[in-house]
Amino acid sequence: MKEIPLNIERELSFRKNGSEKKGKLRINRLYYDDTDEQWLCDWSLDHLYAEAVHFRGDDPLAALMRTLDFASSFIRGSVSDGIGIHWQFEGDLGGMRFPQSESDLRIGTQEGTDPETQT
Repeated sequence: MKEIPLNIERELSFRKNGSEKKGKLRINRLYYDDTDEQWLCDWSLDHLYAEAVHFRGDDPLAALMRTLDFASSFIRGSVSDGIGIHWQFEGDLGGMRFPQSESDLRIGTQEGTDPETQT
């Protein structure tokens, strides 16, 4: 299997400077790159990251997880920068909340901790 078409889309609301518009988060496909011998996952986010980019992994799940983790982090960062992004209700971060990622963020901010060595 060299490609797994996903075509997953989620319609989101974006708000900036009082103007609101709709856009989509897209996870397009997972595919194997023979040259680098890794799996890639394509994603995009209208209005902020409109051109599809990809994340790599040793297998399809690793590539997908890296993509979702980045998308979640990117949305959180955009919200911190003052851009409203929501799916079902204000503050839901586009439905891209991952308790593990948020836990990692809290661990990494504690004084004297290294998130790489946490179990």
